[in-house]
Amino acid sequence: MESSHEKLAIWKNDNGFHSLDWHWRPRSGFFAGLDFEQILAGGNGKRIIQEMPVQPLFYAVKLEGLQNCRKILPLVSQEQFIRFMDYDIWQNDRINPKRAFEWFYHLHEVSPKLLYKRFSALDFEYQVALL
Repeated sequence: MESSHEKLAIWKNDNGFHSLDWHWRPRSGFFAGLDFEQILAGGNGKRIIQEMPVQPLFYAVKLEGLQNCRKILPLVSQEQFIRFMDYDIWQNDRINPKRAFEWFYHLHEVSPKLLYKRFSALDFEYQVALL
C-alpha cells in the first residue's frame, strides 16, 4: 500500500505541510534530471539555473545528490533555495533538522559565507526552529 509520503506533491492537511518525496519511480520528462555540467559549461549557467522552475530543479539536485551539486548551490536564487527547504525538510507539521543540516553542511563546504547568506534569508521561524 502506498503511503502518503510516496505521492509527488506538496500538500497541506490538518497536520501541516509535507515535504516533496524524491523517491519516485520513472525517470522521464519532468523527473529525468538535468545535465548540470552542460548547463555550467555554457557560460550563462547562473541565468539558466535561476530561470528554471523550482520543482524540476529540486528533483534534479536530489537525483544527483547534494554532494554532486555543490557547483549549483551558489547559482540558485534565494527564493529557489527557500522552496528547496520547504520541499525537503518538512515531515507532517515539524521540521526535520537532519535534512536541513544536510543542506547546511553542503552550503558550508562551498563557502561559509554562502551558508550565512542562505540561512539568514530564511524566515525567522525556520531560523529559530533550527537553532
